[in-house]
Amino acid sequence: MPAFTTHYLFGVKAYHHLKPGPLRHSISRYHGVYSFGEQGPDPFFFSPLSYLRKAGNPADYMHEDNLGSLILAMADRVAALPEGKKKQCLLAYTAGFIGHYELDSAMHPYVYGRTDPALNRKSEQYGEHFFLENDLDVALLSREKGMDLNDFEMHRVILMGRKESRWIADFLKDASEEVYPDMKPYYLLMRFAVSMEWLFSILLQDRHKVKMKWAERLERRIFGHVFYTGLIASKNPAPSMEDPFNFRHEVWRNPWDPEKERRESVPELMRNALKRYINDLRALEEHCCRQETAADKDITEVKTEKKTVSAGSRSYRRLKFHLGNRSLHSGFDYGKNQ
Repeated sequence: MPAFTTHYLFGVKAYHHLKPGPLRHSISRYHGVYSFGEQGPDPFFFSPLSYLRKAGNPADYMHEDNLGSLILAMADRVAALPEGKKKQCLLAYTAGFIGHYELDSAMHPYVYGRTDPALNRKSEQYGEHFFLENDLDVALLSREKGMDLNDFEMHRVILMGRKESRWIADFLKDASEEVYPDMKPYYLLMRFAVSMEWLFSILLQDRHKVKMKWAERLERRIFGHVFYTGLIASKNPAPSMEDPFNFRHEVWRNPWDPEKERRESVPELMRNALKRYINDLRALEEHCCRQETAADKDITEVKTEKKTVSAGSRSYRRLKFHLGNRSLHSGFDYGKNQ
């Protein structure tokens, strides 16, 4: 998961590429919701309730597979809503969520390739993973906004009202239960993760490096090395690794496709992800906001013994085509959309 600020800046850049219309208006009106959506499933990683479930953390499900299907389920629910504040809010959230999907699936192969190319999945590698993402946050915020990470108050860009939090929690619960029936998410779990994200963003900031110092000491005593410390948003005097952006275009490999040599830099990966994202957003707006005629709908029905399944409108199929169904870790499309 590229860190909070990287996702936020990615979303801001995409917004400025949008033409005036219902989607841009919705994001402008609910910019805090949009910014929260850019964090995708990550809030579940920071929610204590998520770790009490025997079925596992919802964020793990969503990062591994079928996130494209979840986004389609979300988009269909938005399209079915009548015009109004709720539809605008959930449209903005879905648009942001797609940004997380595109950026993670583009960047994660690089981050894993630089920090855990053998996919050992040990805590040492995860620590390096988190530190690299913090390096990217620091550098991108400086380049894009001329700001120090310690001066960027993350919690202020994801402010939402109680009504918006409730809408999003209900929305995520319904869509997740459709796509991940084995996960069986509960409303309380969704509501807690949504409503507490602002608090966790405050706790992860470390203006004076006090939290980072204590966390590092504690982790070295427990694990023998740093681990979660890299999640704390603190400006480091030097990057955790040489050339974290790969400006030298040195070879790196996607651990899920180790035979292929790649040389892209982080800005190149982000530009490619942004192109995909803009196409996704156009398809989302068309599906959720365009009033279709009967000819446009072009419904294909497949009858089974229990129910009739609709293949969806043309706009739905275009959105499905653009999104794919990629893992946020490998970036590969498993092709499991039904």
